[in-house]
Amino acid sequence: MFQSNGEDLMKRNILLLILVLYFASYSSGQQEKTLNIALVADKSAGLDQSPLISLLEVRLSHVEGIVVLERTQIDRILAEQQLSLAGLLERKAVVKAGRLLRADAFVLLSRENSNVAAEPPPSSRNEANEVLSEPNDLPKGQLIRIRVAETAHGLRLLDRFEELESSKFEEVTERIIENIVTIMDKLNTAAGPAVLVGIVDIHRVQLSARHHLLERALPVLLSVRLSREPEIIMLEREDLKLLLDEKWLTNGKDSEFWRSAVLIDGYLQPKNGGVELMLHLRQAENRDIATFNVAVTPNEPSSAIDRAAAEIINRLRHSPPSTQWNLAKEAEEFYQQGTMLSAHQRYAEAVVPLETACALQPENVAYTTARFKNEWTSRCKIHQGPVLRPLGPSYYSDLELAELVSRLVAQIQREYERTNSMSQLSLWSRLLGTELSSLSYFTNTVSVSGEQVRQINRVNRRIWVETLDKAWSKQRPRPPAFLFAQRARLIWVGYDDPDELVAHLKEFCSEVLFSPEMGGQIENTYLRCDICDRVLRDIFVLESAETVEAAHLLDSAERITYLGHKYLNELLISSDPIVRFYTCLGQASFYHAMTYITERKSIEPALEYFYKALSVLSDESIRGNAFVKSRLLGDLADILAEIMTNEQDRLIGVLENVLALSIEKGDANSLAAWDLGDRRLNIDFLKLSPDSARRYYELLDRVGTVLQNQTNKREMKSALRRLHDCQAGIKAQYPQLVLTGSRSDFDVTILLSRKDWPDGLRTDLSPLQVKLDGDRIWMALGTWGLGHPNRDGTQTWPGVASLRVVDLTRKTVCAKWQGDISFRRGVKLTGIVPGEEVVYVSTHGGGLLEFRRNLVEGREWLEAPRILTQQDHGLPSDFITDIVADGSCLWIAYGGEKLESGLGLYDPKTGHWKSVLCSMLKGEAPWGSGFPYKLSQLTLPLPGKLFFVLNSLGSSEIHRYEGLWRIDTETGELKCILPYTSKWAHPWIHIEPMNETYLCKMADLLIELDPKSEETFHILNSRSRDSSREGSLPSVDHQNNLFVPAALMYGMPLGVYSLGNVDLSSCTIHEDELWVRFGRAQIAILKRGRSFEEAKIITNDILDGEPVFQFLDLPYGLIAIGQGTVGLIETGNHSR
Repeated sequence: MFQSNGEDLMKRNILLLILVLYFASYSSGQQEKTLNIALVADKSAGLDQSPLISLLEVRLSHVEGIVVLERTQIDRILAEQQLSLAGLLERKAVVKAGRLLRADAFVLLSRENSNVAAEPPPSSRNEANEVLSEPNDLPKGQLIRIRVAETAHGLRLLDRFEELESSKFEEVTERIIENIVTIMDKLNTAAGPAVLVGIVDIHRVQLSARHHLLERALPVLLSVRLSREPEIIMLEREDLKLLLDEKWLTNGKDSEFWRSAVLIDGYLQPKNGGVELMLHLRQAENRDIATFNVAVTPNEPSSAIDRAAAEIINRLRHSPPSTQWNLAKEAEEFYQQGTMLSAHQRYAEAVVPLETACALQPENVAYTTARFKNEWTSRCKIHQGPVLRPLGPSYYSDLELAELVSRLVAQIQREYERTNSMSQLSLWSRLLGTELSSLSYFTNTVSVSGEQVRQINRVNRRIWVETLDKAWSKQRPRPPAFLFAQRARLIWVGYDDPDELVAHLKEFCSEVLFSPEMGGQIENTYLRCDICDRVLRDIFVLESAETVEAAHLLDSAERITYLGHKYLNELLISSDPIVRFYTCLGQASFYHAMTYITERKSIEPALEYFYKALSVLSDESIRGNAFVKSRLLGDLADILAEIMTNEQDRLIGVLENVLALSIEKGDANSLAAWDLGDRRLNIDFLKLSPDSARRYYELLDRVGTVLQNQTNKREMKSALRRLHDCQAGIKAQYPQLVLTGSRSDFDVTILLSRKDWPDGLRTDLSPLQVKLDGDRIWMALGTWGLGHPNRDGTQTWPGVASLRVVDLTRKTVCAKWQGDISFRRGVKLTGIVPGEEVVYVSTHGGGLLEFRRNLVEGREWLEAPRILTQQDHGLPSDFITDIVADGSCLWIAYGGEKLESGLGLYDPKTGHWKSVLCSMLKGEAPWGSGFPYKLSQLTLPLPGKLFFVLNSLGSSEIHRYEGLWRIDTETGELKCILPYTSKWAHPWIHIEPMNETYLCKMADLLIELDPKSEETFHILNSRSRDSSREGSLPSVDHQNNLFVPAALMYGMPLGVYSLGNVDLSSCTIHEDELWVRFGRAQIAILKRGRSFEEAKIITNDILDGEPVFQFLDLPYGLIAIGQGTVGLIETGNHSR
């Protein structure tokens, strides 16, 4: 018995050994072979020189089973065959080249054209953008296309897009390799040869057009699902054409291979109140395989596709699917592809991936939004005339678009109800509409293009308006009245019936415009003024047939204007004086706007309502409230400036008449409210006749006399200061007039003037860079003409870069260099570094300009400077914010809003870049937090110590770190020297050498910095700095080296010059005198220890009639720098 068991055990062991050897030999026979990959990049676009290609070669070479062919070998074979990347897109060329190279597959990378036009110069911000900011629709990088083709039969196995950003080469590389490896597995699967599958057609039968989108989505979804199986290769349209060619299948090369392909066609049909998908499988040689049906839920087709794919795989491989469908991951990938293409304005190509993402995740509001945005942006891309009308291509009918909006607003509503927030409020507001704008869907004629569309959108409007109103009510916008203005504008969006619209407007106005005594809800009078000002100006569109006809109320323009005019007449006779006042102002603004829109060019109707508004101020309830009256007078001044923009001489006469009574009565409060020295009146001295200029100056004199008696009040003092600044501006503009006031009593030697720049160069409109280099001052100026379009849809901005060098010892211009430049975007100069051999000028948007310094005495004109860029010369970005020299290398700061930002060391000779700070490399805040910032004022006073200014660009995450910083260039240690705690919005810190120390200058702060000890000394500051901004870094303790005693210092009007203040960012200290810009048109000269009342005030026109922007104290004397001008001030002790 024991022996028998031993024999059985031995037999079992032998059998087991045989099985192990069998499977080992089978596995060995099925081992994956090594695949040779040929990587080909687009040389015509310079993509072959991109770091991406090198990264791909290195990473792919480390993938097991893949050999990357030598680039030189590939180039040689392609050159011999006279093939380029474009040629390799053809099947025959791929097969032939693959045979010669012994390559199993080609990976083809090409740079794709973007339809995005060149970025124009920045436009001014408008009020709406303060709350509803524009989303960033611009591409993040270059668009590249990756295609993989196998060489045995020329099949294309992969075709996708990527966006190439300099900071994300590795991330993009990993995604591309992941896709390539997946494709290679199909060619090298251990389960045997792959099955070719092609989807011929899936169409509707007895189903309405509302199933059109489902019909379009199903083939894509089925193709995607089947392609995830390792043994299945999906054929493209071009491949299907071959399979439908009978001669190719019978006589063509590899006919047996092609005859093995499986073709799928089918149709959608109604079934028992639902929808059913019937699919038919056959081989290419017309041998039937199977036919089966699958029930489809139209709003969630992915489950039906998964069942259909399982059935197909089982019929073809006699096994269940080997992969599971990750719907969320799959949808996100299609979403990313679609939004990327849409950002590059390739709207047609974005449709399919975005629809596929929505089909996979139908309740994802971000996907639905992207799909609608792609369609609507495409329609609105092309416009013409004063009214913006969608004229671009469309991929949906108006009815399909209305149904898509139904899905979108329902998802927005559900998100708000679930989260109590709206994740994409700004984008939805812009696309769907929050006010009367023909570029928003609900206020465009497309939303009412047919009765069925109109009825669908009435429901959509209600959902959108109700949800948006709830969301707005929880916001705290500044100013508070803005919410009420938003809600008034939203009424226009919510109704397409004129009677309903006007009725709801009247109901809303009765609640928010009138006093509580008249049924209103707003008790605060000043707030009610704010609301009336904003709401009533918007309402006057009711009278504009031209505006109404451009919107969704096209068919009701006549009725709207009739009802609107009737209601406005009711407001004009209201017993509430504030409502009457702002109704008059609104009418004045409206009639002024009509002078531009229609043929009515006269301003008389607008001026008539101005005087009516003025008469309302005599109402007893307003006269008794000085605070409210001051507010109303300010608004009256604003509307007068608006009306009389092109009637400057006449404006002076109106002001003389209007202010005569207040001057006679000595009404300082009213005159201060008019604030004649402020820029609100927008008086352009260039448009005034000499007589009008004289009359205005004398009017200011009379007003100033009244204000002078009330200077104990702060507002009177500020108004008087601005008034004097305005008078100085008139004196500077009209020197031929005999006017009172202080002129300079010293001489100025002009070292550089306007005539030293090229003829026609508008130095006053150009960004100027100034650099002190020993005994020379270098100035760089760039000006650009109008952009002109290119064939690829971009624009080229031609320009001139000019350099001027002033020799301070010889007191003359020693070099004039300039060269032609042009860029495909608006750029500006940001820095200058004079070197021994070359001069570098940095630009924000155009990289580095390199001027050869081949002559001490520069020539008048040079060849176009060499331009160093991110793409070709290793720069981290073309958006450079500042540069400074460190030996033969350059410290470069780069970045900007919505851009990667950072700091590093660059060798312009070798192109080597060493990154030190980068916003996109995860690290300590704020430097590696992922948020953009701006670094400027790079200063290297000592080896190893680099000082710079950090600006948050409005980012709340970076805001608290703003200020002056120092970095140790050896260790990388960072230290905040001077936190920015000013009330002013941005850290305008200027750094200027002063003997062995540096002046750190801001609008309202002057500090001395010792770069060795890093100690700081207070010289001047405003009282507003007593407390830091909320959340900012702790204040630094400064030692005092006060220029004037603290008691006198806090009485100085420190701040930005444009508001009539003493702007310390422009100042210098020269022999115990502070020279500083005061307001827009004056200079203040203050002696150490004296009060500001004792300062000498002169007109800022000392540079041959040009204003000084900056003062410098140098060993050569006191230097005044204007916009393209330089002067040496020589008087008394003001020169050495």
